[in-house]
Amino acid sequence: MNRTLDEINEDIAFLAAAITNDTVTELHRQYLEAFYAEEFDNPDSPIDSTQKRNFPPRRKIRAYVTRVLGEGMNQSKVLDAGEAISKTYSGYVHAASPQIMDMFGGEPPRFYVAGMNGTPRIAEYVEGAWNYFYRSLLTATVVAKALGDGELVDHLYKYISQFEKASGTNFSGRATTET
Repeated sequence: MNRTLDEINEDIAFLAAAITNDTVTELHRQYLEAFYAEEFDNPDSPIDSTQKRNFPPRRKIRAYVTRVLGEGMNQSKVLDAGEAISKTYSGYVHAASPQIMDMFGGEPPRFYVAGMNGTPRIAEYVEGAWNYFYRSLLTATVVAKALGDGELVDHLYKYISQFEKASGTNFSGRATTET
């Protein structure tokens, strides 16, 4: 689920960055063509379908977003962080052994295939959930900026400041304000 949320946020930022940059690149065209492609080119016989979505590599999407929206950031570190996060969750998406074994435990020992209620993983995810809410707020701000809605951008910045204060974080670099 986390990797899905990561990629959705990246995709939204990627599309909004095209508006911000006022340029639709070949990379955007490739992405949109793959995004809207039918799942099967032969719907009467899905097994005989030859359709393959041609999504651009995730690293290219991240690189574009970082280049267009990452002014003043160490872009290499941002790209490395995105890759590390993606790799962390890749094993869950593709069912690699370490992540499969992460779902094993308890007394008596068993695989948790219907969720992991009552395990230490729940507390870890609850603790990290704020990050996904926070990043989604940042993505919403990128979209509001791209669409030129200054009033909404201001409202989102105030909300982000409140969120940062409530969560004990301040990644935006802005001073936290009372509202």
